Amino acid sequence: MNSQLGHRIINTRQQTRIVSVVSVVLLGMILSACVITKTDLGAMDVKPETDQTAPQGGLFTGIDGISCIPDLSTYETATLVEVVDGDSIKVIVNGEQTQVRYIGINTPEYDSPQRDEALEARGANHMLLAGGTLYLFKDVSDTDQYDRLLRYVVANGQFVNRELVRAGFAESKAYKPDTSCQAAFESVESAP
Repeated sequence: MNSQLGHRIINTRQQTRIVSVVSVVLLGMILSACVITKTDLGAMDVKPETDQTAPQGGLFTGIDGISCIPDLSTYETATLVEVVDGDSIKVIVNGEQTQVRYIGINTPEYDSPQRDEALEARGANHMLLAGGTLYLFKDVSDTDQYDRLLRYVVANGQFVNRELVRAGFAESKAYKPDTSCQAAFESVESAP
């Protein structure tokens, strides 16, 4: 009798976890469909190239918090392949697949006690990136010790690194020497 009760409790917990994960994924898919704006539709026609130069007063005007990026005139365009977690993605840049680690932020890990928060951060990251061209900006370092590109990411008219911190899905975390936007991240992290 106790064995059957134990199996029911375990099955109920497993079902609850599955329903939670499916809900987050479905919500992400639904909301990502709502994220595309008129300006994003024009950006979708851009072919991935590396080291493009931004037009005067154009592409990144009006994006909150982006002024901390050291050089807005030089960037890479990328196409999303996969959202790995809350602070890293796989992309195609210049015809090559590579992994990108977001500069200046950190999100919970899947294999930690904060697994639910890790899944939420991944879902939020996916929603911010969905449906458009990604613009990647370098700070000081090109890659980390795992050979991932270190970049600030702009997509769908939003500064993704900053937005994840502002929305509470990521924490501001300095990794020297790439700290140009740390003050900007900390200011939105501590905002009410």
